[in-house]
Amino acid sequence: MTTQPISIINDNGTPRVDSRLVAGRLNVQHKNLIENISKYTDEFQML
Repeated sequence: MTTQPISIINDNGTPRVDSRLVAGRLNVQHKNLIENISKYTDEFQML
């Protein structure tokens, strides 16, 4: 299995990644990843 890096895109100074690629890399369903991102948004913003 070849693992290629996930590209980070600079969107007007904000780093972004494609959540579908992250979900695939974590071997989880995209909808579940999005649910967890929404659930833990406050904690992510504290980092």
